[in-house]
Amino acid sequence: MVTGSTNLRFVTLLMALSVSLAMTGCKKFSQDVETIETSSIGGGSGGAGSGGSGGDGGEDYTDDYGADYYLGTPSSETNAISGLFLGDKKTWGYGSHDSLLDAHAAENATFDTPIASRDTNARNQWRLGWTGKDVKVGVLDEFNSNEILDTHGDQVSLVVNSVAPEAQLTTYNFTLTQQAAEDAFQNLNTQEVYIINNSWGSARFSHTTGEEDTNFDANVSNWVSLRYKITGTNSYDEKMLFVFSAGNSGEYCPDKRIQECSFYPAVLHRQRALGVQDSEAYIWVGSLSDDGTELAAYSHSAGDMGADFIVAHDDVLSAGDLAGTSFAAPRVSGAAALIRHKFPGLDGFQLKQLLLSTAQDIGEPGIDPIFGHGKLDLSNALSPQGQLTAGSNLTSFTTSRSPEKSIPFMFMLPATMLVESGDERDWQLLSLKAESRHAASKVWNGSFTALNGHHYDVSDFYQSKQPNFSLRAIFKKTTNRPRSNRPVTWLLPIAIDAGYEAKLYQAAPLLSIGFGAAITLAPQSMLSMRIDNAVRLGGDIREQPCYDGFRRQYHCGTGLAWLDYRNIDSHRRDNFALPTLQVKYVRRFSF
Repeated sequence: MVTGSTNLRFVTLLMALSVSLAMTGCKKFSQDVETIETSSIGGGSGGAGSGGSGGDGGEDYTDDYGADYYLGTPSSETNAISGLFLGDKKTWGYGSHDSLLDAHAAENATFDTPIASRDTNARNQWRLGWTGKDVKVGVLDEFNSNEILDTHGDQVSLVVNSVAPEAQLTTYNFTLTQQAAEDAFQNLNTQEVYIINNSWGSARFSHTTGEEDTNFDANVSNWVSLRYKITGTNSYDEKMLFVFSAGNSGEYCPDKRIQECSFYPAVLHRQRALGVQDSEAYIWVGSLSDDGTELAAYSHSAGDMGADFIVAHDDVLSAGDLAGTSFAAPRVSGAAALIRHKFPGLDGFQLKQLLLSTAQDIGEPGIDPIFGHGKLDLSNALSPQGQLTAGSNLTSFTTSRSPEKSIPFMFMLPATMLVESGDERDWQLLSLKAESRHAASKVWNGSFTALNGHHYDVSDFYQSKQPNFSLRAIFKKTTNRPRSNRPVTWLLPIAIDAGYEAKLYQAAPLLSIGFGAAITLAPQSMLSMRIDNAVRLGGDIREQPCYDGFRRQYHCGTGLAWLDYRNIDSHRRDNFALPTLQVKYVRRFSF
């Protein structure tokens, strides 16, 4: 879903110390803002924030997450597919084609989704209902109103939409100045747009000519001395996440390190060294080579900002069509929308930490100066992380008995042993089967493979903490029908189960009663009908979630997110849940 553009008018920052940070725009194939012209900066201080990455090494916020990982309401894959190609803008012209749909048909002939949908594996999440529905994403960029998708911002928006088709895109046209950016940030914050994609920036070297801005270091030092925040003097909602492209002058900037090549990271890096804490959550996104194994030649690298850095692919509609970190960043913004759809309670720092810490580690092990955290990995971000644990509120389910101490047994008494004597007009035991196991429902084995391919074995969460017992018996009584020589044998099936009690799975004791009849048709033929579970007392099942390293709730029997499991399998999987009918025709029978 895309809302209309909002035009910003440049307003000069009038203060005792004033600045005009001029930026030249990135045209279609590359990123971003080029030069800085400033002598001083007015306004407040970065100050001590309300949390943050706490310096270039970052911090682990997982202990604080807890209840913030409640789940949103899923949508559907069908809705996601319908939302692709920028909604109503799919009929607008694109490149040399009459419409975006025509361009897709021509450039993606063998695929039904754009390239960013595929290289992020976003569709795996759409199938589970996580589409970014109603999550607001701001795209701060250049736009026009000619109903042709021909601006840098249009292309960036297309990438966000390709990952999160049901996100609400707010496209924001701004003049490429620092003041305009700050005004836009505040305006979007007021509109409750808490994910902002910024495929622009200022660099030491021009990405097109390689010319160096000789005032770069002086400008950085000026901002640092004034402790001026890179997002200005405004305060933002705790849910805010700023996603920035890393920059494209890597072929000109010595050793490519982002804190030496790009203005905002340079300021932030040096402010952190002075103890200034982040008051907002920032992510920088670099570009991968087409084969996904190397950093793209033009991309800035993580350098000393690895705790804030991730990499992604950077095509727009089809493989090889365009390039630049401008188109890697919106993949991360779209991924952030999918995650916030699933976990709407996350604040900006939690969302950042989840995106970065679940990235696919490439390059040197751990956070490295080339790829930072590694490659964006949506499947991993939405799969269990770390050790799975049962909630501490479930410890009461553990008893002093363990399943290993129970003695397994089973005995069966067939009909020929049970009805040798007695009057057939009385109720008689026809068959009996008793076992030392729970037979009334399916208990999970606690072994599953998550979407990210990791295998988990948490079988101890589903091991019974009490002896198990189940019994099935069938009673019969034969009567003669009036005016007929064909007797009727009445059947009474009964099932008893002692229940099951484990950390994450409990089944109450069960008594199940059915009924049936067998009619003798000829001396050696019979027609029988039996309904099991016609009356059921007890047997209710309760299950609890397990928690991953981020304290997110999962179903440890299947590996699904807890709400996904409840939606898919809410009917319970027990053998005695519903009455069952058996009809048989038997020849050469004998009771």
